[in-house]
Amino acid sequence: MHSNNILKGIQSLSSFFKNFHNGLMVKAIRVALILLNYGILLLTTIIIAHTTNLVCTDFEAYKLLSSFSSVPIPPGSLILYSQIVFLMIVGLIILRSRIKNLSELLNFILVSIDIILALILLYYLNISNKSILLLIITNIIVYVNKKRNKYIFLTFCVILYIILDFDILSSRLHLYSFGNYLYYYNASTRIVLFGIRNSLYSVTLVFFILFMIFEIQVSLEETRRVKQLNKALFESTQQLRLSNIQLMEYWKRNEEMAKLKERNRLARDIHDTIGHYLTAIDMGIKVCLKAIEKDPQLLPSHLGKVHELTQKSLLDIRMSIKELQPDALTRYALHSAISNLAKEISNFSKAKVEFSINGATYKLNTQIEESIYHIAQEGISNAVRHSNPNSIRIILTYQKDGVNLQIINNGLKQTNIVPGFGLTHIKEKIEELSGSFNYRADSNKEFTMQIFIPQAKRTS
Repeated sequence: MHSNNILKGIQSLSSFFKNFHNGLMVKAIRVALILLNYGILLLTTIIIAHTTNLVCTDFEAYKLLSSFSSVPIPPGSLILYSQIVFLMIVGLIILRSRIKNLSELLNFILVSIDIILALILLYYLNISNKSILLLIITNIIVYVNKKRNKYIFLTFCVILYIILDFDILSSRLHLYSFGNYLYYYNASTRIVLFGIRNSLYSVTLVFFILFMIFEIQVSLEETRRVKQLNKALFESTQQLRLSNIQLMEYWKRNEEMAKLKERNRLARDIHDTIGHYLTAIDMGIKVCLKAIEKDPQLLPSHLGKVHELTQKSLLDIRMSIKELQPDALTRYALHSAISNLAKEISNFSKAKVEFSINGATYKLNTQIEESIYHIAQEGISNAVRHSNPNSIRIILTYQKDGVNLQIINNGLKQTNIVPGFGLTHIKEKIEELSGSFNYRADSNKEFTMQIFIPQAKRTS
């Protein structure tokens, strides 16, 4: 797994540098296309201006003009206007390279202006520099993001590149050929000038082809990178989905375990309490039946004991049902909840339950409040079930470093205490809170539980 991650990292880094290199090459080629187009523009306008000056000096203007089908633009105006239009095209390129994230509408407008400026430049040069359209095509590819707009512009520019041919248009339009200016020179000079101009056209075309190659590589690399990201996203989504399923299964297992634990606890409670009392009542009834036959005078005494056992079993059943009811803390504050619990137990049992508070109170952590209430509830239940108390005291003491809870009841039946489910449950709950739990039975038949929970104060 670790080696796979390293390999993926190396591949990503290699892809980044490759994409970065291709991007730099695209920028360099576009700069070269600008310089080549400007070179062709300068060569064309300088030859036209120089030839015109030579013709005027040699008084052969009529001879040159007679070879044209239309009157050419004055050389001075031609150089000025063509330079201005070309610089406007370059200025728009620089503007878009400096300002990122232009809107699609603004890009559409700027490319439209590019095409219009290119047509104006071709008009000034009498369609003698079609390579300017190649520069406009690179602008469309680089700056137009929306596919529909990009295809429209590219189709339009390709059609322009095809139809804007001097030989095709000169038969219908009054155009003058750049070659007419070159015919004024001797053959060797004419060949050199034609060679330079055609070489510039050829180099421009080569750089345009290189631009397309690198742009395609960049697009392919970007497509590959997007596919890799989509694949990684899909794998992450699948892994997340699997983790979510596993988490749900884990949660369901925990829920089932909690239910099973609660069922086991209730089963033990029923077995240890209700089953015990029913057995005792059954034995008491058998004693009563024998008393009817042998000594009827003992019957009231035996029935009284059976009645006492019945009342105690009813009390235990009520306590078990109360533990299944919604938590009193959802309806009352901690002190009120424990006070109400004490009153309810006092009302349906002979035990008097008292609740007192010591120390300066403060707001407790919610989890600790719930634990204290449940421990008080469990402590009272244990006292009623395993003792014969007439007094149960609950003392909650607030200290600086935590809270202390004492539950004291009399009527202990035996001093040898064997921890059952109740005491074990309290101990586990206190250990979860990093607290301490102690209990003791003294010779006065009093049983005391003492719990200390540190850092109980709520921090927010």
